[in-house]
Amino acid sequence: MNNPLNRFRLMLDYLAPRARCRGMPLCCSIEVTSRCNLNCTMCDRAKLNRPNRDMDRNLFNDIVDDGREFLELVYLNGGGESTLHPELPAFIERCTRNGIKTQLPTNGTLLTRDLINDLLGARVSQILVGMEGATRETYERVRKGASYDQVCENLRTLAELNHETGNRTSVVVQMVMLGENRHEANALAAQWRIPGLDGVRFKRDERPMAENLPPKPASSVPRRYRCLFAWQGPLWINAAGDLIRHGFGHSDDALCRPAYDETLCEGFPLRDWQRIFNGPEMISFRQNHIDGKFAACGVCETCEAYGPPPQTAWMTFLPGQAWLKLSMHRIERYTRRITFLQSSLP
Repeated sequence: MNNPLNRFRLMLDYLAPRARCRGMPLCCSIEVTSRCNLNCTMCDRAKLNRPNRDMDRNLFNDIVDDGREFLELVYLNGGGESTLHPELPAFIERCTRNGIKTQLPTNGTLLTRDLINDLLGARVSQILVGMEGATRETYERVRKGASYDQVCENLRTLAELNHETGNRTSVVVQMVMLGENRHEANALAAQWRIPGLDGVRFKRDERPMAENLPPKPASSVPRRYRCLFAWQGPLWINAAGDLIRHGFGHSDDALCRPAYDETLCEGFPLRDWQRIFNGPEMISFRQNHIDGKFAACGVCETCEAYGPPPQTAWMTFLPGQAWLKLSMHRIERYTRRITFLQSSLP
C-alpha cells in the first residue's frame, strides 16, 4: 500500500545514515517460478544450473499479506518465466486485494486470450513484454525457442483486450539493447505504436556474466555512494522463499544481478519481515555500504549501478515507488529528449 509515513522514515534512515531502519522496504521482487521455456542469449539462467521450482501459494500469500502495510510494489520476476506458474493470476489478485501494485515481466509466449483475461481481471498494474527485434530473424536469434509470429499475435491480443477494458493496465514493450538488434529500435517503436500499449522501453544489456561483457575491475567502477536499494528494496525472494544477498538491484532500473548461490536467509521467516529487514545480515550489508566497504558485499564492488549522491537521492523517496517504477519508460523517454542522450532512440 502507499504509506507516506513509512517512506519518510526510510528516507531519514538513508540520509542519517542508519544501518538499522525504522522504515520498511517499499518493494520486493518475488520469483514465482525458476522454470523457463526459452533460452535467450541475454539471459544468464543457463549458466546458473538452478533446480526448477514453483513458489508455493501459501508462501506467496504469507509474504504479501505480512508486507501489506509497507510494500508498494511487487515485481513478479526472477530467474524464470512467471506465466508458467498456474496460479499467477491468483498471486496478482492477492497483491491487488492488499493494495500492492504489481509488475509482470514476460517473454509473451504463453499469453493466451484466457490468461490475458485472467491477468487483466486480477488488475495487474503493468505487463512488460520482451521484444528483442522488429523482424523474425533478429527476434528468434535472441529469443531462442520462441516464435516471433506467435508472440506478435499474443501482444496484439493483449493490446486489444487491454484497450477494451479502458487501459487499466500499463502494457509496455521492452527491448534489451544488444549488438544484434540495436539497428531495429526505431522500427520496433513504430511497429508497436497501437491502442492498448503504453509505450516501448529500451533497456541496456545488464549481463555481468556474459562472455561479451566481462566484469570490470573494481578500480574502474566509480562506486562512490551507498546504494538506495539496500534501503528501499527490492528485496529479492526466490521460489524457495530464500532472501538472496545480491537481489537488491534485480529490477528494471538497476544493473546488479542476483547471485543465486549466495543466500542471505534460507526459508522466508513467515510473519517476520522486521527480523529480515533488520536482521544481522541486512544490517551488516547496509553498514558496509555506509562505510564504503563495497568489496565486502560481493558484486557491489564492481556494480555499475552506482546511484546518485545522498544530496539528491532523497528525492526518490518522495513519490510512491509504484508510480516511480511503473512510469520508468516515460521518465527515460522524456530524459532522452531533454538531455539529448541516446538521441538515436525514439
